[in-house]
Amino acid sequence: MTCFFWFEPTEVLRAAETFRSDRKAASLHRLSMESTPQPTFSKWVHNILNTTQVTRNVILLALLFIYRLKRLNPAVRGRAGSEYRLLTVALMLGNKCKLFQISNCKRCANQR
Repeated sequence: MTCFFWFEPTEVLRAAETFRSDRKAASLHRLSMESTPQPTFSKWVHNILNTTQVTRNVILLALLFIYRLKRLNPAVRGRAGSEYRLLTVALMLGNKCKLFQISNCKRCANQR
């Protein structure tokens, strides 16, 4: 998903948002080669997720950050290799948001 969000043009992302499986194949866009993750990137992602043990919510939040970055900045075009940095930062932000929520919840609970 990281590569799809990062390397596809905004028009393709918009089309994917409204995609229905009963559409004819002729209306589908061909994805760019970069949208398919390289085996090295897939291996790296697997290693990072296993090593850090981040939760599914953090992963989904990271993907949401990447998606929103691309949707709000349609002129942004990723370069080969930038997906590593992009996902790293998105996971860091997602984890930080999760930790911030937990600390605020604990602080609120302590104030009661």
